[in-house]
Amino acid sequence: MKKWLLVIGGIIVLFFAGLYILIPSQFDIVETVKVNCPHSAVKRMIDNPSTWSKWWPGENTKPDKLTDTSATYTINGLTVDIVTGKYNAAGVNINSGDDTYKGALILLPLTADSVMMQWKCSMPASNNPFTRLSQYFSYDNAGNSVAEVLAKLHVFLENNLNIYGINITQGRVSDTLLISTKKVFDHYPTVTDRAAMIESVKNFMATRGISQTHYPMTNAMKLDSTHYEAMVAIPINKPTDNSGAFIIKRMPPGKILITDPVKGGLAQIEEAFTQINYYVKDYQRLAPAIPFESWEVDRNMEKDTSKWVTRIYYPVF
Repeated sequence: MKKWLLVIGGIIVLFFAGLYILIPSQFDIVETVKVNCPHSAVKRMIDNPSTWSKWWPGENTKPDKLTDTSATYTINGLTVDIVTGKYNAAGVNINSGDDTYKGALILLPLTADSVMMQWKCSMPASNNPFTRLSQYFSYDNAGNSVAEVLAKLHVFLENNLNIYGINITQGRVSDTLLISTKKVFDHYPTVTDRAAMIESVKNFMATRGISQTHYPMTNAMKLDSTHYEAMVAIPINKPTDNSGAFIIKRMPPGKILITDPVKGGLAQIEEAFTQINYYVKDYQRLAPAIPFESWEVDRNMEKDTSKWVTRIYYPVF
């Protein structure tokens, strides 16, 4: 009997000793992925807690809690607390019952348009052998969940439509011959102001027998605290002499960024400008000329802004 007790006792001792030998004193999770996306664009997405729902895997992609700098998401029975606004990182803690893996999602710039993302988190193992064993069995779930989130984030970030909300492509300047006019205002030039300017250019073209070859272009900018300048231009089929406010312009046939058609009024157009400006900065492009709107629907003929169609053009090197 004593022999059997010694054997059983030895087995128990070996079992618990094995727990401490085979199960590490700290559980570490490290997942790394390279993303073909500019660092500034990745950081902009990571720094906004609400955007995480756009790539969060699983059925419940909405955060349980959300502020300007933090959010709580769930995945595979785990809760994940994120805190944004950190330098090249977001704090990320994974909660599994009473256990917490503390860590961060770190952004490491590689090239002008690629980033290495590394999610690192860790948790000390419990000294209680039964808790330690339970932690070991839940460790795979936490690690697999991290890999799942990063995989979805990887796919999301490599699609520019997800980043900018609008397709932006690069083309060549095709309308190189233009007739333009400028005007200074004491207010931001309205659609009505610029539509009238376009009409004046068309009237001048009629006196010279010139035909329009593409949609009118327009741009407005602030000169100082009280003055704004609007410029409009229309692509034409043949050159003519300058006359007063009407000036012939020749655009170099270089590279130009072009958005997909923007449907809607001023709010939609401003948002498209915001996003293409992000694109130019993200990819470190230089602008040899000002960007402009191309009005594909005549504002004088169509007053319903929901039916307006506009493209943004942005000359770049």
